[in-house]
This record gives sequence, structure tokens and C-alpha cells, in this order.
Amino acid sequence: MHMKDWVQYLHKMLALNNLEVLSGKGKTSHEKMEKTVKKRITQIS
Repeated sequence: MHMKDWVQYLHKMLALNNLEVLSGKGKTSHEKMEKTVKKRITQIS
């Protein structure tokens, strides 16, 4: 399977689940996300 095949496959899977493909790089930095994840893991542990 080639990369273009994966792209088509993932787009179909998202469409089947009524989800959209995200565009852009997002608004949250990697560092901020790491802090958020660590905080939530601590809360549920």
C-alpha cells in the first residue's frame, strides 16, 4: 500500500464516521499538550 492509498483510506474512514479531516497545524503547542496529558493522567491515576 502506498501513501496515497492510505490517505484515501483514512478519508473514507473519517467520512463513514461523519468526521472531517483536520486542516492546518492546530492551536496547541506540543509542550502545552504534554503538560495537559500529564495533568489528566495524574487525575485518573
